[in-house]
Amino acid sequence: MMSRMYDEKPSSKTKKAASLICASLLFASIAFAQNSGSVLRFKQRIGFDNGELIEQVRLLDNRAKVLLIGRSTIQEWDLLNAIRLNSYQHEIKKRGGEEFQVSPDGKLLVGVRDRFVPLNLKKDDRPDAASIYDLSTGKLVAFLQRPDRPIRSVEWSRNGKTIVTFSNTLQKETEICFWSASDFSLRSAINIKGYGWYYLTQDGTKLYVGSGGLSFFEKMYGPTTGSEIHVYNALTGKLESALVAATKYRVAYGTTFITPDEKYLATQGNGKIVVWDLLDKSERLSPKYEIAASDPKKKVRLEGASFDSRFWIGVEKGKRVYYETTSGQLTTDIPQLVNLKFDYHNFITVPGSQIAIAQDCGGAKILDSQTSKQLYEVRFSCYSVDYENGLSSSYTNDFAMPDDGGNLLLDFEDVPKSKDRVLIIRNLKSGEILETLSFPMKPVEKEYAPKWGAGNWWVKDRYVFAIGQNDRSILIWELNSGDRSLGYEMIE
Repeated sequence: MMSRMYDEKPSSKTKKAASLICASLLFASIAFAQNSGSVLRFKQRIGFDNGELIEQVRLLDNRAKVLLIGRSTIQEWDLLNAIRLNSYQHEIKKRGGEEFQVSPDGKLLVGVRDRFVPLNLKKDDRPDAASIYDLSTGKLVAFLQRPDRPIRSVEWSRNGKTIVTFSNTLQKETEICFWSASDFSLRSAINIKGYGWYYLTQDGTKLYVGSGGLSFFEKMYGPTTGSEIHVYNALTGKLESALVAATKYRVAYGTTFITPDEKYLATQGNGKIVVWDLLDKSERLSPKYEIAASDPKKKVRLEGASFDSRFWIGVEKGKRVYYETTSGQLTTDIPQLVNLKFDYHNFITVPGSQIAIAQDCGGAKILDSQTSKQLYEVRFSCYSVDYENGLSSSYTNDFAMPDDGGNLLLDFEDVPKSKDRVLIIRNLKSGEILETLSFPMKPVEKEYAPKWGAGNWWVKDRYVFAIGQNDRSILIWELNSGDRSLGYEMIE
């Protein structure tokens, strides 16, 4: 059942094969408690041999393939058949403080160095470049570099045609550059004082930038808010319009939002919510409307927009309220799934399906994202952990999404004050629990123990994958199709 995973010397073939078989047999008792009628059957372990560690994992072809990027080697694997397709040396050099991002098409990797240099302490003028690598070869293909400013962060448009780079946003002035993603040529550059927020449209043609005067705190540690919103053409770098209002507003992450359909922008100001219609082409764009609290003595706080762009979500007198994005009118005509325990805007839409998940302290609601009908509910609670000097609250559950059209939901549950963690495998559409697995906090054998958390697991077709705790392996389980009462075949 176990196939050879690595290039092995003939003299050690029998010995290694035997050790892998023994390890796989021990895996069920070491890594997690698994019942005899298990839905999952451990299939394979793939990845690097001794001496190489996984630095990055990049999924390709809708999770059918994976690139394992090590310190010096890239391996490409066919995940469904556990076959290594390619292995080659790469030129990816991780500099101090470097963070990586993949292009929307998954073909390029860009790395930038992030340095905390607040504006009043030291001028950040080291011209650190952004490095771009071709993942199919591991070769360095381009630098994005400015003569006297660093590139500290980068944003790709969703359609992959525009790259926007930012110098240190904690400095008094931030340089924003627009690049062509096809040949990495510089289109234009602008300088923004008091940078506080930005939004790049999905088609990569417009960049909304929040900026303005700095408070005392911001002068000390770098700008975090702004009082102006300007709209730039991302192809030419030219200023197209400015969003203005009589109300003094503050632009910042967490208080400024654009609806998912990119028709409206809202932010806060003087206890009100200020909203602009982004389809208006005026050079000086006035608000479409303002939203004030029902009690003139109170304020309303903006929390975001609903995933379907229908509502603004606000908080007034400690209660969540909803306003129509087209008019700003307070409404109670909202889908039945919404209640005050859940953030309606904080949805995760499952790829290839009409299912979405809303999660908050107290539970999660799984619903039909087209009709807003609730399908089922997963109840859990938040907990607080005393870390000597204070309490830290956290959800007890997290979820790993299936692939496009997939039918499994992985529900990760941390059990407070327990030595174990629990993975619940559910039918995505019905919520039926297919299997419950228990993972020890400190596994005896890390070679076959998976890392915990939704970010380290994924599902494709009838297979479940996880990154190993040894940072060298991908662990693969196959759904048991022999029993229709438990297996993948019964999931519709």
